[in-house]
Amino acid sequence: MNWDSLDAQVRTVPSPVDRTRHYSEFNIIFANSLDFGVRDDNSSMIAMHTVATQAQVQLMLNLDRKELDIQFPLALDGKTRMFRFRLPFALLAHIYKSTNRPKNQTSLIIPFEAPPQFFIQMYEGEKLPGSQTHTSHSPKERNWISWNTWNRETDVVTARLKQSLRNTPLMNHKDKAMIDIGK
Repeated sequence: MNWDSLDAQVRTVPSPVDRTRHYSEFNIIFANSLDFGVRDDNSSMIAMHTVATQAQVQLMLNLDRKELDIQFPLALDGKTRMFRFRLPFALLAHIYKSTNRPKNQTSLIIPFEAPPQFFIQMYEGEKLPGSQTHTSHSPKERNWISWNTWNRETDVVTARLKQSLRNTPLMNHKDKAMIDIGK
């Protein structure tokens, strides 16, 4: 197979306003940090937790699925794990841009009214609650899909706290979470 002769296929999505214009399905920018917090005003927030990495926070605009998909590494229990959350366009009213940060860095403030779907990337063979082991491939499927490595996460907490919460009644424990996902 001659790789030089293959054309890269970039899927495009037609503009909802002008059907003669097309945009790339995926648009990605990288960031150095990600702040989680509570809205203080229409265009500002109080940061409650910061994930600081060097160009490892990925913000992807997915025009086909009509959502923002944000991925970032987070040190948890001495290991760095990948997390992601998705924000459907329907939950977004505004995105604010601010340059009032040190060294003229640009900040995006993305308020949303409902909690996003959070996911953690699992390792192949990782032990799950009970006696199960995580696998990202089923013998019934012909293709491996990277999405199968992501599991829905309802709380971003340490393993020790997660274990203790399994044996307690359902309650409000958001004050103990590293990142408050919401209700």
